[in-house]
Amino acid sequence: MGEIGHSILFPGGIPCPCGNNGCMEQYLSESALIKEYSTHTNRHLTLDNFLATIDSNDTAALDFIQNKLNLLSVCINNMVMMYNPDVVIIYSNIFSKRQEIITYLERNLNSHFAKDVKIRFSHLSVLASAVGGIALNNSNLLGTGLLKYPDESARISSSASNK
Repeated sequence: MGEIGHSILFPGGIPCPCGNNGCMEQYLSESALIKEYSTHTNRHLTLDNFLATIDSNDTAALDFIQNKLNLLSVCINNMVMMYNPDVVIIYSNIFSKRQEIITYLERNLNSHFAKDVKIRFSHLSVLASAVGGIALNNSNLLGTGLLKYPDESARISSSASNK
């Protein structure tokens, strides 16, 4: 379990409220993407405007997102090397509900060690950090070790056997 948003993506880069410079969050978070693309296009964009621009297959927006997905792929590859997760869970209004993004990210996990890692979007929305913190504290308090994301095939087979 980890919070990789404050991993340094660009040393000496954009200052982050955490005190570091160049954190992944400053380049790949929802607000950072909208801010950078707004600056790039010289338009003030809201989340809805930005999503509409992407959904309209605007070439510049799609190129921008592809570049950011490539950076995110590098970050995920690095995280896999550090934590060896079975699943990487991402929360983003920009990326969620777009299966092609999961496919793109999984295809770009180039590390031999990441070939079986699944990428999923969080359904917890803005509660993800709080729920993750609670889960981590509970596992530390109870000495149960880290909690695992349930395997979809196990969930399907257990629900089938309960019928």
